[in-house]
Amino acid sequence: MLDREGSWATIASSPRLHSAKLRRHAIPEDVDYRSERGLDRALFLKLIAGHWIAARDNLAICGRSSVGKSWLDDTVDRGRRQARSRSS
Repeated sequence: MLDREGSWATIASSPRLHSAKLRRHAIPEDVDYRSERGLDRALFLKLIAGHWIAARDNLAICGRSSVGKSWLDDTVDRGRRQARSRSS
């Protein structure tokens, strides 16, 4: 187990991995609002609007592993940037 962890640390710190610039292509229109996910569409659209940033509030997206927390974070960020570019 320690060998596996050591090799993962080597891979994770690899310059090739850092230079890969992996991106998730998350857009607000692709969010799945089915009831089992428990996402509130109105709340999520408010997050995308970005008023919580102007109010200096924090956002924590919590949940089990592999449910898409990072993807939702990217979706909020991309939606917020799109809304801001439309308003300028």
